[in-house]
Amino acid sequence: MKTIHLKFNGYWSESFNSFLPGISGIYCVFACRVNRAENALVVERLLYIGAAEDINLEISTHELFLDWLKQLKANETICYSYAAVGKNELKLISECLIAEHRPLLNPDHSLNHVHEDIVFCLSGDIEKLHGEFTVRVKPNDDSACYAK
Repeated sequence: MKTIHLKFNGYWSESFNSFLPGISGIYCVFACRVNRAENALVVERLLYIGAAEDINLEISTHELFLDWLKQLKANETICYSYAAVGKNELKLISECLIAEHRPLLNPDHSLNHVHEDIVFCLSGDIEKLHGEFTVRVKPNDDSACYAK
């Protein structure tokens, strides 16, 4: 069984998204609110999970940006977190995270790149994400998988 460790870094508000790195990785888009008393972002909901060879470029030009904004309630803003991931594992890892967390704006929860059981261990800034989970290949069908 394969184990994948991901360390998420966050949270960046929309006004500071230019500080996100231009690296290959997984990113999460959240609805957040600002706690002015503590000068902190409070994560409310996971909206979207994406994968990119350049996180900064992807987020700054994303075609779903207006859809993300439509999901915000009064006094909310968009914020982001990310985890560095090699380019060759972007599809596999993003599919697994989407299948496990089922973000509102990721309609496709299929697992097309999973061919073995995988344990995920998430750390860092993982508010609204599951710290540990397993994606399993269904018995008797190597092409069908499910997050459990």
